[in-house]
Amino acid sequence: MEKISFRTLSASFMMLFTFTLIFFNESASGDKGVSGKGHHDQHKAGVHRHKKYQHLKNPVEPTPENLLDAIKLYKENCAGCHGDSGKGDGVYGEGFNPSDFTDDLWRHGFTDGEIYNTIANGVPGTVMTEWKSSLKDEDIWKLVHLLKGFSANKSK
Repeated sequence: MEKISFRTLSASFMMLFTFTLIFFNESASGDKGVSGKGHHDQHKAGVHRHKKYQHLKNPVEPTPENLLDAIKLYKENCAGCHGDSGKGDGVYGEGFNPSDFTDDLWRHGFTDGEIYNTIANGVPGTVMTEWKSSLKDEDIWKLVHLLKGFSANKSK
């Protein structure tokens, strides 16, 4: 049996708790839950860009040490939903359609800044919660390098 780290368990609990809050708050108010038909509609559906963040450049160098840190962070915080190889097939992501980082579709933009924004601030109306309160800024930028690497290294 695979040993699950406390951080992975905590992150999973946070995602479940967030989903529960979103679902029950919107259901109680007559909204449609996480289907995108509720009060979070102000966030654009489908593929779109975040111009406010497009210009941001990653201040963290993609050194081997930083990439190893990113791998550890990804396994502890992201793989549960997005899968070990970034295909969106993690055990906790079933039914939520997590992003597949290996394809060419970046729903919230593909620049460093847009990816940073998605991780840091989450995606309203989805179970993708914000991580800026539990991860350091530098760690989020490290993850940006790793996520971009999933699509760059895909088999053609």
